Amino acid sequence: KEEKIPSPRNAEDAVNAESRVQGDCSSPIYPTLEELTTK
Repeated sequence: KEEKIPSPRNAEDAVNAESRVQGDCSSPIYPTLEELTTK
């Protein structure tokens, strides 16, 4: 089993869930490096 490799669906779901928490519907599906490092 290759459990170490995250599936694209899980990654997208995580981003979508985070986007809903932030309440930003206009944000891109995949966050930019700048957004990731700002957290």
